[in-house]
Amino acid sequence: IDEDENVLFNEYFKPLNKTSWEKAEEINHITPKMVSDKPTFRDRLPVIQSYLDKYSVIAGYNIAFDVHFMIEHGAQRLQQKSYIDIMREYEKFTGKRAKLIIAAKQFGYDFMAHEALEDIKATLYIYKALKRKDYLSMHYFDLDELPKPRLSHEEYMQQKIGDKTIAEIQAENYEEVVK
Repeated sequence: IDEDENVLFNEYFKPLNKTSWEKAEEINHITPKMVSDKPTFRDRLPVIQSYLDKYSVIAGYNIAFDVHFMIEHGAQRLQQKSYIDIMREYEKFTGKRAKLIIAAKQFGYDFMAHEALEDIKATLYIYKALKRKDYLSMHYFDLDELPKPRLSHEEYMQQKIGDKTIAEIQAENYEEVVK
C-alpha cells in the first residue's frame, strides 16, 4: 500500500519448493489449497518490480526480511532504494523491540496479524502514529545496512523461547486476538 492507504498489490503466491507448511499455516492460516492455483512470486515479479521501481523509499516492519526475500526471488534495483524500518523506529520510541501486533496495540490499533494486507496497514498506522508524535527519526537505511536473515522463516519459527517454539507462541497470540 502507499502512504495514502491505496492498495497497490495484494495477492497470494504458490511456493516454488513447498507443498505443505503446517507450522506456518498455524500462524498465517494459509493452506496449500488456498494457493494451489495461484501464480508464483516469480510469475508476478514484473508487476511487483513495476511498483518497486516507482518509489525511492520503501518502508516496512522488519523490512530486511522482505527485501532479502525479494532479492532472493529475482527483484532488481533494490540496492538503489532507501528503507525505513518501522520496527527500528518503534524500538527507538519505546526502548524495546516488539512484534508488530504488540506495537500496533500500543497505539490502539487492532488487526488480524499475519495476513499480509492487514500487517502492512498496521505498519502504516504505527508509522503515522510515530510521525504524529514527531518521533520518527526517518533514518533511511541502504540495502547494505539492513541485516541479512540468518535463518529461513521455517527455521526462525522453530526456535524456542522457554519451552515453546515461536510458531506456538504466535499461534497462541493469534487465538488471543481472535477472542
